[in-house]
Amino acid sequence: MGLQAQMGGKIKGTVTNQDKVPIEFATLHVQQSGVIKAGAYTDEDGVFTIGPLPAGDYLVVAKFAGDVSPAKTLTVEQGEATSVEFVLDQSNPMPVRLIKEEQAPKNRPLSKKSDSTGKDF
Repeated sequence: MGLQAQMGGKIKGTVTNQDKVPIEFATLHVQQSGVIKAGAYTDEDGVFTIGPLPAGDYLVVAKFAGDVSPAKTLTVEQGEATSVEFVLDQSNPMPVRLIKEEQAPKNRPLSKKSDSTGKDF
């Protein structure tokens, strides 16, 4: 029995936009029974690999800048790589709220570590 078979299977694939442009830094979550079991980020080519994972059925979701893919149910088999492709619709970009300096909270100026409400994150 090979090492991959002993360690489980994996999920690999790509995340692109509707124009087939790879999306770097997309986030992927792998869930089983409502619990996140694993995750990954895509590389500069929109490619990701998640694993090893025990054999079973998983729900996989890809996200990037507010865009969320429809969840896909995948079956991972011991010692195998299950492939999947996600296409995110980026035709409706996430709105950005800009504020003027005079609108910033008076007790705390905006900084690199604050959001538009002045709260640290």
